[in-house]
Amino acid sequence: MQNETTDKNAENSGKKSWLRLIPIPFTVFLTAMFYLQGKAYHAGYLAYFHLDNTQMSISTSDAMWLAYRAWGNGAAHILLTSGDWFLDILMSMLLPATIGCVMLILLLAIEKLRRKAAKPRVSATAIPFKDLSLPRQIAYIAAGLAGYVLAIPGSILVIALLVACSLIVLVEPFGVIGKRDAQDYCQEVPLAALPTIPHLPGFDPNQGVIHQLWCNTDTCAVLQAGAASAVPKSAIARTISPPLSQRLPGKPDTPHPTMCSPESAPADNKPEDGGK
Repeated sequence: MQNETTDKNAENSGKKSWLRLIPIPFTVFLTAMFYLQGKAYHAGYLAYFHLDNTQMSISTSDAMWLAYRAWGNGAAHILLTSGDWFLDILMSMLLPATIGCVMLILLLAIEKLRRKAAKPRVSATAIPFKDLSLPRQIAYIAAGLAGYVLAIPGSILVIALLVACSLIVLVEPFGVIGKRDAQDYCQEVPLAALPTIPHLPGFDPNQGVIHQLWCNTDTCAVLQAGAASAVPKSAIARTISPPLSQRLPGKPDTPHPTMCSPESAPADNKPEDGGK
């Protein structure tokens, strides 16, 4: 009796140890997805300005912060633009989900009671492999080898499909969020609010004022004549900030030109309605 209790305790402790390991791969997966979402958001943001994400690399912490920002901006966009139909869909899905949860709980409870009421079955004694006939031994070995040969590439294919689906569903939409945020930034920020660069190697001052958009660790994005470029941060010797006394955006009847104004926006990103 004591041996049976010891075996049950050992079995339960073994199950609990496996359950404790489940959060580890789950946390690794979420961290990787969060990092890839931040990279996708950054790539989409740069793509709006016709910049390649390889020109302005970001650190892991920056990618995590951008993913957090993208989640917030995406949720806010859905709540602000969805209207009443979003609440209708939410409420229509809430009732079936509640019923489904209740049914699942009842099913699990019934299954638990059924297992308790079931009588223990006598397991059949397995025949040792050495006592099998030679044809059966050969068949078992062939079946095992075939199982390994088919299971390994099949498992790789299934894992690859799951990874591809996860990237499409969980990562690709963040590139769209990044492009939308870049469009809002381009249409709302006045040019007068951006720092200017008096001189930059490789840029002709006659083409227009050079504005500094943003910088990361070693690269800066600049805007001149409606075209964005990525330049080394070390090439910028001096920047001039707008006067502290300047108030933006000003009166409603005298709006300031923004980055996406017709005279400053890139050709492919010019709004058809004049930037309104």
